[in-house]
Amino acid sequence: VSTQSTGVKKLLSALKIKEKIKTLYMSRLCFICFFFACFLGYCQCAFVIGDEVWTDKGTTLNLKYIQNTKTNERVLVHLLGGRVEAIELSNGETVQNLILGHNKNVTAVIENKYWRGAILVPFANRIADGTYTWNGQKLQLPINDGNGLHNALHGFLWKTPMTVLSENPGTDSGSLTLTHTFSKTDEVGYPFDLKVTITYRLDQVGFFVTVSATNMMQQGSLPFYHGFHPYFICDCSKSYVVLDKCMKWERLVVNSELIPTGQTVPFYLFNGTDPIGYNSNTGYPNFWDSEFRGLGSVVDCPRVATEIRLYQKDNLIKPTTVILEQDEQFRFVHVYTGSLEASGQDALTVEPMSAEANAYNNFVDLHILDPNQEWKGTFGIYVRK
Repeated sequence: VSTQSTGVKKLLSALKIKEKIKTLYMSRLCFICFFFACFLGYCQCAFVIGDEVWTDKGTTLNLKYIQNTKTNERVLVHLLGGRVEAIELSNGETVQNLILGHNKNVTAVIENKYWRGAILVPFANRIADGTYTWNGQKLQLPINDGNGLHNALHGFLWKTPMTVLSENPGTDSGSLTLTHTFSKTDEVGYPFDLKVTITYRLDQVGFFVTVSATNMMQQGSLPFYHGFHPYFICDCSKSYVVLDKCMKWERLVVNSELIPTGQTVPFYLFNGTDPIGYNSNTGYPNFWDSEFRGLGSVVDCPRVATEIRLYQKDNLIKPTTVILEQDEQFRFVHVYTGSLEASGQDALTVEPMSAEANAYNNFVDLHILDPNQEWKGTFGIYVRK
């Protein structure tokens, strides 16, 4: 009986293994068939991935786009730094580009004067004097802040060529994943091995970006936080920012170098009552270059949804209402209204941030990654229809 029982067990085990192999084989076969069917044009791949090339004065930039062929919605992404060049979404009537880009100006992309569409890695906003101390070592980042300020600003992914890790067209969404690994000798003041992976997804709801950061070192921790720098096209003075009402908000008090002092004040504006407004003395929209922290818990407010009502000069009656959605990793929002004065192009900047400015020194929500540890966060942009 024992021998028969053992034989039955072996037979059942063999059948289970065979079934698993068959299932895996069929799964892969279905995927291969689907891929080639889409390639040959026999399936409804609504979301496609494509290439765009900009060339000027001997310099070439390569870009990738994700497009919904049914709605013509599209996002355009640079391989240089992974910056987002365009977000073209439907408001239910027409498709419009929501953000300022570079209009195929290769020089403007490389000069990066305004950080348009930049993914801010491995830090967002400012690091005071570009200095910080890590593991007992004082480190100096390059000083690149404008307007006479003496800070390190927005990291250095913007100038880094990224590698395409995957392209995934599909029926319900399309996604593109880019990656780059910084070695400890690549960047002055950042002696760490950091792998950054960014997945851009366009689906029937909107556009979403997931950023992953991994410490690739065998020993020693590293600092990381990040943000995104979109300029939403609008008549800024007529447009609104409405902070998520799930939370209470506070504005960070800053010094003359725009570095947080550690003090905060309760903030009750940006509640949907009043637009940004116009300053008759300067002739420009009321000026904001301020960081705000949401005080709601992750349990009560698992996401941050900032409502941005974009009015255009040729349509001051009906706005395009954009939602900037941030997951639990992002509890900060930065608002900047100086685009018209700085560049001559009107726009409203609302930036998701995963930690406070100068977090390398003040450690407020700073992500400290141990060897092989990964951080991941997602933000998204969609239009309320």
